[in-house]
Amino acid sequence: MYHGMTVGVAIPALNEAQAIGLVVGDLLAQRNADGTRMVDEVVVCDNGSTDATAARAAEAGARVVHEGQPGYGRACQAAIGALAPADVVLFTDADHAFHADQAVRLLEGINAGADLVIGSRTLGKQDQGALTRSQRAGNWVATRLIRALWGHRATDLGPYRAIRSQALARLDMRDATFGWTVEMQVKAIQHGMKTVEAPVDTRQRIGQSKISGTLRGAIGAGRGILGMIARLRWQQRHGARQRVALALLLCMACLPLAAQEPELIPMWDASDESNPATIDHGAWQEVLDRYLLTDHPSGVHRFDYGALKANAEDRQKLGAYLRSLATLDPRTFAKAEQMAYWINLYNALTVFVIVPRYPVESIKDIKSGLIDFGPWNLELIPIAGEKLTLNNIEHGILRPIWRDPRIHYAVNCASIGCPNLVPEAFRSDNLERLLEQGATEYINHPRGAQVTDGELLVSSIYDWFKVDFGGTDAGVFAHLAQYARPELAAALADHDSFDDDYDWSLNGP
Repeated sequence: MYHGMTVGVAIPALNEAQAIGLVVGDLLAQRNADGTRMVDEVVVCDNGSTDATAARAAEAGARVVHEGQPGYGRACQAAIGALAPADVVLFTDADHAFHADQAVRLLEGINAGADLVIGSRTLGKQDQGALTRSQRAGNWVATRLIRALWGHRATDLGPYRAIRSQALARLDMRDATFGWTVEMQVKAIQHGMKTVEAPVDTRQRIGQSKISGTLRGAIGAGRGILGMIARLRWQQRHGARQRVALALLLCMACLPLAAQEPELIPMWDASDESNPATIDHGAWQEVLDRYLLTDHPSGVHRFDYGALKANAEDRQKLGAYLRSLATLDPRTFAKAEQMAYWINLYNALTVFVIVPRYPVESIKDIKSGLIDFGPWNLELIPIAGEKLTLNNIEHGILRPIWRDPRIHYAVNCASIGCPNLVPEAFRSDNLERLLEQGATEYINHPRGAQVTDGELLVSSIYDWFKVDFGGTDAGVFAHLAQYARPELAAALADHDSFDDDYDWSLNGP
């Protein structure tokens, strides 16, 4: 019992013999300040396990029920049905990914007046590898659909959650599979229930996930979640126009919208620190001197793609510069020289791709494939015998090798929302100065961070690439505060959450 509320725990489980005993034992060990047990009962639903899940759960003190027909939602329903009457139902997974001692964060939200409290892994700390790429991408898409369709800001569909039993009964839960969690969240919104999030930490699960750990499971979960969102909105909106809009929105949601995580391409993780040689970026400096406009009243640097397109000689110089970089093996240089090499190569390639296609309204109008918006997956240049894309350079080389969040202020995606393309070519001797300067200028510009209508609005860079800024909202705040000037620092101190936005308009004149 917690603050006078009885608490029952429902846990769906499938082949979790290694972890379930720890999960049940930890939950039953939680105590209130007066030493009384916080959790009144734990029910585990064995959803067809072929190992000793049921036995281990019972040994740890849980009541075990069985549901032979597979399905996450079915297992949750069976566990709920077996619980003794309780004021609050707490849901958690059987894999030991969550911390039992953080259940109090969820229960305290209920005690404070919420009907549903979602444990947000996004707001909490995440051990490396705790969430897979498919989980992050699925969360990103689903939570933005919830925001777009119902106007409710969510950060996670986390299964660690607490709900008042009366509220749960009103929701009339129906989904039998992977749409269970999002059905609960959306129906709570539709019913006008008070829904809040509480940060919960996540560690690597014990054993392989049946959902995110396999391709089949990840695809099934994605279909279940998006399908549930579609059905709930479809039932709410009956007009033909709304149905068409929803169909288009869901199609867009299935595209690879989530930012790519850093994933090292091993062959590039080498250097020769004894080599004092430098690389000549003079040709790129000439292009910047002639075509980069740094005096725009908006404070956003603009590039004159049209003028460069009209100058055949300078276009040839840019091409010759890129070919000269292609003749080098950057691994034979010191790491600082390499970093400057990759940043300049990325920025010069971006300009090189846009110029012949100019005018375009956005770099995203240049496709890498049928549904691959933007040029980031085009194979643009061979280096040391390997054809590289812009994504390879940023996410396979720069981010994983240097692990420096300031890289985001150096590589330029040719957009208004992006940090400025700097007027100096990067070199090993100016690298640190330009990275620090880029961070300071961007963070203190409105497109980096600003307060609008009382809300803190930051660049979507800090959401897309949150893993580079500590992996949590707190990490983002700490990074912003490190470079914030006094006015912004005061604004940051007055906020504990943020929204994000990004302008993909081309950074042309």
